[in-house]
Amino acid sequence: MRWALPYLASLFAGLLLGEAALRLFGARFSTSFYVIDPDLGWSLRPGVSGTYSGESIAPVRINSAGMRDDREYATGKQANKFRVAILGDSFAEAMQVPVEQSLAGQLEARLKSCRANPEVLNFGVQGYGTAQQLLVWRNKARAYAPDVVVLLFYTGNDLYNNLRELNPTNADAAPYFTHDNATGTLHFEPALAKPSAMREAWASVARVSKLAQFVTDAFYKLARPAVQQNRDYIDKLIYRAPSSSAPMWQAWANTEALVKQVSDEVRASGATFVFALASSGMQVHPDPEKRRQFLEFTGGDDLFYTEKRLDAKARSHGLKSVFLGDAMQKDAERTGKFYHGFPGNLGNGHWNPDGHQFAANSIADAICQ
Repeated sequence: MRWALPYLASLFAGLLLGEAALRLFGARFSTSFYVIDPDLGWSLRPGVSGTYSGESIAPVRINSAGMRDDREYATGKQANKFRVAILGDSFAEAMQVPVEQSLAGQLEARLKSCRANPEVLNFGVQGYGTAQQLLVWRNKARAYAPDVVVLLFYTGNDLYNNLRELNPTNADAAPYFTHDNATGTLHFEPALAKPSAMREAWASVARVSKLAQFVTDAFYKLARPAVQQNRDYIDKLIYRAPSSSAPMWQAWANTEALVKQVSDEVRASGATFVFALASSGMQVHPDPEKRRQFLEFTGGDDLFYTEKRLDAKARSHGLKSVFLGDAMQKDAERTGKFYHGFPGNLGNGHWNPDGHQFAANSIADAICQ
């Protein structure tokens, strides 16, 4: 064993040098913001703060309740407060922008024109499907007694997130609700993946070590091409009606039943339910020719097939529905503005501050009415 000691000492010294070099040159990597959650698969790690460095660079703080927010909130009904809770995925979570430029931050500012003392609570977490958002409502958001609940639905992946067979990432780590088409009921399916103590230990190290953040960042960048290879079916399926024999048909059944279940439970609590349909970068690209070429590439019928179908379904149930993409596309074509992406990658990825502002104004209009 003694022969190994010099090698271990050299390894330790190399790790220290690597850590020191990364800190000296001010290297930035995305902090580990997530923790394994036995009910939801994963959730935001309470109390952590750091830097997001993916599509952009932005400061991030997670409050003690696991919300992407700089503030703390008391549970229960608060006198003289008008509360809005947002359920959603990475578009609601908005790691790419400072919190005041996010949907939640800009919606709260906009609501001051029509409501006294508004508070917008952000329960968005990246990768969440509608099943997890339903559980977030039951296990977290409901306790804050919101006056309005906004379910932000991103058609770019939420349909796939609602069926294990199609879910492109974290499929076995997520819980699901499957719609039984014979009985019309939803059946809960817990996550298949078990929490990993090693993964949690590594995440703890990555919260404080630049070197560990570098290794984690490199791992996901190397793993991402494998995920992207599986995205072909996404571009082929969400722009047209599904075949009754395909998994996509079941994904639709699950999704439509889940949206109704969330709305039923929200309204039963006494809150108003708002269903907001987020846009994708190509749907609202300012160049109509690029949009036409993309649709032709996918073999689809309509870039807004999914949004139109969900919007009609929501309205048939008497729900407030905000179809963001259609108006955003018209404005982008008129002004040449990009609502998705950041310098170097405009038109792709998540909303930039302009996209969040457009969404916040549109949702505020629905609430103020």
